[in-house]
Parts: sequence; C-alpha cells; structure tokens
Amino acid sequence: MAVVLHEGPGANSFMHSVAVSDHPTDILMKDSIEKFHGMDMSAPPPGPMPEKLL
Repeated sequence: MAVVLHEGPGANSFMHSVAVSDHPTDILMKDSIEKFHGMDMSAPPPGPMPEKLL
C-alpha cells in the first residue's frame, strides 16, 4: 500500500506531470506504481473522478 499526499502549488497537476515525465526518477516511480499496485499511469483511472466532500 502506498499513501501519497501532494499539497500546495501544483498539487492538481502533480500526477499528470509525473505521468508524462521522462525524468529517470519519475520513470522509476511510474514503474514501481504499476508493478506493486497494477495502476497504469499512462491512462486515466477507470470510472468517474472522486468527489471532494470537505
């Protein structure tokens, strides 16, 4: 399980920035997320986006 918290300036675009990056550290992160969690960072997640309640 991974818990990733990203807040502050750029928080809304952080995951997209990592997904399209060709930086070696970002590539390692994407590969690790896919290997351990089965989440494909090259495509949007299935279903609607979560609703922010607070």
